[in-house]
Amino acid sequence: MTKILLLIGLLVSLFACANYGIGFNETLKIGTASFSGAYYPTGGALAKIINEHTNEDFSKVVSTGGSADNINRLIRGKIHLALVQADRHYEAWYGQGEWTELGPQKKLRSLFSLYPQTINLVATRVSGISSLKDLEGRRVNIGSKGSGERANAVDVMKAANVDLKKVKVSEYPISLASRYFLEGKLDAFFYTIGHPSLVISEASNVQGGAFIVPIQGVDSFFVKYPYYQSTLVPMNRYASMVNSKERVESIGIQTTLLTTEDVPEGIIYKVVKHIFENFDEFKSQHAVLKDLSKREMLQGLTAPLHPGAERYFRESGLLDEFDPVKRIFGK
Repeated sequence: MTKILLLIGLLVSLFACANYGIGFNETLKIGTASFSGAYYPTGGALAKIINEHTNEDFSKVVSTGGSADNINRLIRGKIHLALVQADRHYEAWYGQGEWTELGPQKKLRSLFSLYPQTINLVATRVSGISSLKDLEGRRVNIGSKGSGERANAVDVMKAANVDLKKVKVSEYPISLASRYFLEGKLDAFFYTIGHPSLVISEASNVQGGAFIVPIQGVDSFFVKYPYYQSTLVPMNRYASMVNSKERVESIGIQTTLLTTEDVPEGIIYKVVKHIFENFDEFKSQHAVLKDLSKREMLQGLTAPLHPGAERYFRESGLLDEFDPVKRIFGK
């Protein structure tokens, strides 16, 4: 009996190796962010497609501190895939920002990009905030230390010549910031996320109403930071907001999916293949995914493609369809 069980165990192990790549027998961990944002359900959508089409519980979602935390976990081998904002992706690859002392993180590899996120500034109607300069003297949450939205908030305020010393800054995670906003303890908060967002929708319930503040007057911003792009917030996603325009000017940034060179080619090949060959099913998993286009999913990357991802894109012919100028910031 013992020999039979050992034989079964050996066969299972061999089957796993055949399916997922020799030398990889771990659960594929996908780093996301907090439960309240879009990263966690996006990671869930990735895991669902991967698991359904391998007939295994091969991947699982890990809640993390967000983009910077995800990169650091990737580097330490604690996770295998990670959702990362394009700015943090860029900084890590070139050894900037949080990675200045550690230096360039050249083990990072790209799979593809997903949806654009928007830097959103939500304010109460009674605060009198109608532009970035109006933040001076107001109670503003810029996001927790190490978060992507904190870096985004500081970048846009500096670009608009906001005197940060005059802003009553708080650094709460979004779960607390949204609560304090509704309780009247904040005048505004920054939140970088794709649309629609439940947090932004619920913010309209604050006494007196709320609106999304236009982010304007930051033209030099796009020259200095190549990973940012001009975008518009579709207000039809937020019917309860008091904005008068159908679209509000803002700044967008891509969501990217990263791994490292340590993850076997066969694993990444299968991940990319399952997502792209079950694309409509993947897009149906969450509202932020519904507008995805295959032709745009190599834009906003900095780290080179993982060999497994590049192999799939070449075999499928998709690599020839991407615009190489928009594709990789680092080249």
